[in-house]
Amino acid sequence: MRGRGDDDRGAATGLVPNGLLSRWERMLDDVAWWRFAPTPVHGRLQEDHLLLDFESESDSSSGRIVGVTSWEDAQIADPAQDLAALLALCPAESTDTVMEAYAAARHEPPDPHLAQR
Repeated sequence: MRGRGDDDRGAATGLVPNGLLSRWERMLDDVAWWRFAPTPVHGRLQEDHLLLDFESESDSSSGRIVGVTSWEDAQIADPAQDLAALLALCPAESTDTVMEAYAAARHEPPDPHLAQR
């Protein structure tokens, strides 16, 4: 997770646009963004860490994740860490489906800033 020191170092380079620095400051200062239940996360989720099963080899939409490998960097952290990696791997039109499946699998509702983090 980024912190205020990262924000300051980015600003000091002179390479980060002012609009982006302002966005970082607003997000870091708004404690509501950082109220989440720490969760076990993979830590470096990538496509080759996902074991997939397809009902039909000719229909990629029939796939489902049946396993995850390479847990060496597992930790208790912000669930947005793994979710961001997963969303980056899936087509944009699947984002809502992924978020709905994530929410349905949780015992408590996900925090409202999860997708934005």
